[in-house]
Amino acid sequence: MIIGDYEKFGFLIEYDANASVDPTFIEGFFVIYINGKMYPEKFNHYVTLNRDVEYLLNNSSFIEMPINKRLFEIDKKQAIVEMFMLSNILILDEDNREDSDNLKEDYTYNAISSHFTDGEYGEIFSVSNGEMIRILGGKLLSDYDEEKCCYINYRLSDEIDEIFILKYELEYYISKLKKYYTKIKQIHKKRFDYTYS
Repeated sequence: MIIGDYEKFGFLIEYDANASVDPTFIEGFFVIYINGKMYPEKFNHYVTLNRDVEYLLNNSSFIEMPINKRLFEIDKKQAIVEMFMLSNILILDEDNREDSDNLKEDYTYNAISSHFTDGEYGEIFSVSNGEMIRILGGKLLSDYDEEKCCYINYRLSDEIDEIFILKYELEYYISKLKKYYTKIKQIHKKRFDYTYS
């Protein structure tokens, strides 16, 4: 089901009963559209709906709608880099890893859980000026160090997707997503109530 406008901003959510073989995990597809671009960009990417959609509906910046007029107004590249750095300080601040106890990540502007993309598919942030919501999406890039067997040189792509929508529009889309996701949970629960009864 598509909620919103996939050419502007919206969600696509589908339950996959074949992949949901365990009562604990609700598997399916979940995509966020920003200006027609899909996050994640690979539609065959399964997500655990009761982890990623639950995060979006309960903990994300789409719900909290944090107000920061400076982040709302500055250049989109600078804004997304600042929001990304707040939530990924341990990745970006490689020089201070030994002092990681003193570094605190801040997820105030994160619209999605880190599991949703695992960095490979993109990052989504949002910030408000009180009336409008600015939504920014960008892809996280890195290099693989064969010698160290790890990823290094994390950075954001120069291609940034951006949309401004009214606060009430986002609230409306979130309410529709919540309603549809509740139906998915009920369907999933019925399948396993029947199986184990």
